[in-house]
Amino acid sequence: MKKKNLTVLYDSWCPLCTRTSKIINKLDVFSLIELVSFRDEKNNYSVPLKLLEKEMYSFNSNNKFYSGYDTLLQIAWRTPLIIIYPILIFVKLVKIGDSLYNYIARNRKIVCDESCQIQRP
Repeated sequence: MKKKNLTVLYDSWCPLCTRTSKIINKLDVFSLIELVSFRDEKNNYSVPLKLLEKEMYSFNSNNKFYSGYDTLLQIAWRTPLIIIYPILIFVKLVKIGDSLYNYIARNRKIVCDESCQIQRP
């Protein structure tokens, strides 16, 4: 099996995150992205749970980690969204990308059953 170029850790308790992961799967025409719920019991990544609950994290095949808007940039780089990559970089440089991402991440909904323990960031 071909090694994935980017592993994205997303929150499967978040409906927005789950929908976004499905969109990313459809955009991943080159099969370069692996989406993994950090809520999976097999989660043994070196990112603390408290950070994973605040924003999306990813890492490449060289184990370089990215978070938040930088993860979105990494996804765009590996998908047909590369055509808007210069715009996404510009949005980051003018400090809008990170701010918008953080606003959405802070205000997203978490849905789980009664057995889970949630502490909002």
